[in-house]
Amino acid sequence: LTGEGVEQIVAYLERFIRANDCAGALTVTSARHAEALQNAKIALEAALENEPPDLLSIDLTRAWTFLGEITGQTVTDDIINRIC
Repeated sequence: LTGEGVEQIVAYLERFIRANDCAGALTVTSARHAEALQNAKIALEAALENEPPDLLSIDLTRAWTFLGEITGQTVTDDIINRIC
């Protein structure tokens, strides 16, 4: 509240991050975000397997849509229902 001890907390967190080698790791704290990332990964993997441009386009659009659920650029009724 007063700011006292903030420097010690920051120093502790820096040591913890270095000791656990997770400075470059991604941490997902939302189950909804984790699901969207997994679905985007599946769509991108499918895109790598599809050669016809029309199928590739569908897979890339799906991946973009799932990532948009995280950034807020894609909002579906399902997401709104889960949040509310």
